[in-house]
Amino acid sequence: MLKQAGGDLFEGNTVLVNSPEALETLTWWASIPLDYPQLVVDYDESVALFAQGDAALHINGVWATGYFEQIEGLNFGVVPYPNLYDIDAGWANSHSFIIPVQRGPIATEKMDAIIEFVDWMTANSYQWALAGHIPVRQSVLDSAEFQALPYRPDYAAQAETAAFLPQDINILEIETTVSEEVQAAVAGAKSVEDALRTMEQVIGSLIR
Repeated sequence: MLKQAGGDLFEGNTVLVNSPEALETLTWWASIPLDYPQLVVDYDESVALFAQGDAALHINGVWATGYFEQIEGLNFGVVPYPNLYDIDAGWANSHSFIIPVQRGPIATEKMDAIIEFVDWMTANSYQWALAGHIPVRQSVLDSAEFQALPYRPDYAAQAETAAFLPQDINILEIETTVSEEVQAAVAGAKSVEDALRTMEQVIGSLIR
């Protein structure tokens, strides 16, 4: 939502989170449980309500697709994350292959083997898509196998507007802080303004 409204958490060493865009979008989220307290449920209950046909709309990650399609008689469809602001964006994360920094140079044959493994895994990520995920390789997205899968091609376009967190060595700590403060604001334990100020202070201390 923040990215859709043109905001961001930070850029380089500049903290951007305590902005008019963040105030507007977080205020909107925090208003929902205040306006509809009878509809506040936890994650597992929300999944169950949709699976039983007792909820018309369910926002979840792509991993939920594999579960819902196993529910007999559940008639549902999937779409990319809805836009309420001017910029097309939906939160995304990814799994990555990492080659750790070595104490010395990596032998050529070892590096070749690593690259061959990663290449094979991504080239065969059609199997990964069976769990609901969007494959990383365009060739897999364009393949007849992937296009024939139910639901997956309907939201694969989300990859074009994926909103990743900014890059920083402390991003896990930043993500945890943002999550905790958003939850505090939405739960009414903190004002939106206080939550954004805390995010601003913590993110600033980490990126600098």
